[in-house]
Amino acid sequence: MNTKVAAVKARATTYRLEPKTQAALVNLSKVLRRPMNVLVNQALQAYLDQQLPKVEQELETTLARLRTYREHDPTYERAIGAFADAEARFEDDLEGQVIKKERSSSTRNRRPSHA
Repeated sequence: MNTKVAAVKARATTYRLEPKTQAALVNLSKVLRRPMNVLVNQALQAYLDQQLPKVEQELETTLARLRTYREHDPTYERAIGAFADAEARFEDDLEGQVIKKERSSSTRNRRPSHA
C-alpha cells in the first residue's frame, strides 16, 4: 500500500445509493459485524483494482493508434484532403452567404460562463 495514501486522513463523502443496494449493505454489515464504511471502501477498492487496468489498456491502445496515424500522415495532408473531398462532394445551397442569427432575449441577458 502506498504510504502517502495511507497517511492521508479519510474524508467523509456523501453518495446516493439505490434503496436495494442500501438495504443489502445494511444486512451484510449486520451479518459480518463490520461497519458499512469498511464494506463500501473494500468494494470500491476491488472495483477500482478491476477497472483501472482495463481503462489504462484502452488509453494505451488509443494512444498507439494516434501515434500510428500521425506517423502515416505527419503533416495531415491526407486528412486535409479527405476533408476537402467530403466538403466538395455535396452542394451547399448557402455557400458564400452570410447568415446572421438573432439572439433571443434569454441569451442576450446571459453573462458568459467565464465571467
